[in-house]
Amino acid sequence: DLPAQAVSFTITGGVDSGLFQIVGNELQFIAAPDVEAPADNDGDNDYQVTVTA
Repeated sequence: DLPAQAVSFTITGGVDSGLFQIVGNELQFIAAPDVEAPADNDGDNDYQVTVTA
């Protein structure tokens, strides 16, 4: 067995990446989203963010 290794996560891209943060092992919105007023790049509530482990 291999020894356990720590994994860290980083937001590395995506047009909507500025709306997110990583807290511990969770990807979270910086501010709670409003389904009736999309804040994503193209306004369709489909957020694009890339996370690298």
